[in-house]
Amino acid sequence: MLYCRAGFEAEAGAEFSALAEKYEQWGFVRAQRNQGYAIYETYQEEDAEALGLVPIRSLIFARQLIHGDTINFEPDDRVGPVLAAISELGPFSDVRIETLDTNEGKELNRLARKLAVPFKKGLEKQGKLTHKTDAPVLHVCLITGLQAFVGLSDPKRHSPHINGILRLRQPSKAPSRSTLKLDEALLSFFTPEELEQRMTPGMKAVDLGACPGGWTYQLVRRGLFVSAVDNGLMDESLMETGQVKHYQEDGFQFDPKRKPVAWIGRNIGKGRRIQWPENPPCEWMVCDMADKPRRVVHMLVDWFQQGNTRNAIVNLKLPMKSRWEEVETCMDILRKEMQKGMVIKAKHLYHDREEITVFVGYPKI
Repeated sequence: MLYCRAGFEAEAGAEFSALAEKYEQWGFVRAQRNQGYAIYETYQEEDAEALGLVPIRSLIFARQLIHGDTINFEPDDRVGPVLAAISELGPFSDVRIETLDTNEGKELNRLARKLAVPFKKGLEKQGKLTHKTDAPVLHVCLITGLQAFVGLSDPKRHSPHINGILRLRQPSKAPSRSTLKLDEALLSFFTPEELEQRMTPGMKAVDLGACPGGWTYQLVRRGLFVSAVDNGLMDESLMETGQVKHYQEDGFQFDPKRKPVAWIGRNIGKGRRIQWPENPPCEWMVCDMADKPRRVVHMLVDWFQQGNTRNAIVNLKLPMKSRWEEVETCMDILRKEMQKGMVIKAKHLYHDREEITVFVGYPKI
């Protein structure tokens, strides 16, 4: 079972089908639009177990991945059938009673909270709970009041968040809600230790399509100095920090090289040893401009080929049709054009809408 944003069930299923086909673990997708999940059903049980170990961070459209099956129960006993179904499994490091990110799912939140205690007590009575953090997590995802998908996830590979959703609070001083997208991206793509290595106070950053400053806000609060590029107006409070310089220019035409810098050359695809570009104009480039995704991807590739940055996060606005096909094309471009060994990550974040967020950066070597 793949949790996803409602309306993206086909994309989550298509992506997982492509992965399963790559490893010759055959099956088929069952999904309906706006139900908030897709199910990939394998022909062999061992294939399902293997696919259940796919790291959730390697999938773009899925928020959580659990290996199990659908269970029906009666209104007067929702706990018993689940305990019977997992009688030969366990122990578990945790149990999560979850609902889907849909209007129907939200209506089941109260029932989920009501069932949490009986489920945990039942598992404790059976000796199914353990303090070992590497034990699998048991998920009971309520599809309806009388049906749930019951399955397991690997704590080393799953999303640590309930429902696979990292929920963030809108900062009162942020000039736009888009600030949550960059915040979630940084928290999702990196561990705290990784982010501390890649993003430190005093670094220089460029924010393309910055106005009114939602993404710039996240960079400023982390101590970066930002070149905000947009023909619009920036939030005054951000300008007053002294950390932002506003360039009223087209983000696609912006040239970060205000002075000569060392250029790493076009080593793309030649298998040469990867080295960080010396004295780049900035350590970070971020972009949330609304344009065709391939145009943004080609701009992203050019920034790296020109030695303009070491790290970049961009949003790719997806077309209404053929969204998965467009994502495949864009990711293929990045894999082919970026230097061998570069880090490439992509995710359809909770705070994204009709878009995905992509990170590209040099490895720390």
